[in-house]
Amino acid sequence: MAVRQANGRCGLRSTPNRTLDPSLHTTRHGATLTVEGELDLGAAGTLAALLADTTITTVDLANVTFVDSYGLRVLLQAHRARLGRQGAPPLQLRAPSPPIERLIALSGLTGHLPVTSA
Repeated sequence: MAVRQANGRCGLRSTPNRTLDPSLHTTRHGATLTVEGELDLGAAGTLAALLADTTITTVDLANVTFVDSYGLRVLLQAHRARLGRQGAPPLQLRAPSPPIERLIALSGLTGHLPVTSA
């Protein structure tokens, strides 16, 4: 089974799969969805349902350990859906780890997904 390691390379999984663990923090400027764990096929449906809430303006990725194409697709679709809705705030991705920033860059999405460092 090929899995992710801290260095971004594939290898054997040394820890069990961490599922998505979301929490929501709301301020007068919008809501921040903080997610922990892995944004993968198993978490994609939950993440998509959460991001249907257009009051969420930021997704904090600081404690996300892995993103696959399904997780990336949900983030991109949520961002694009907001661009198409009048009055909906844009979606910002906050504090992704270096491997996740690299995935965004290698996927050609750097200019399509707004990322802030902190």
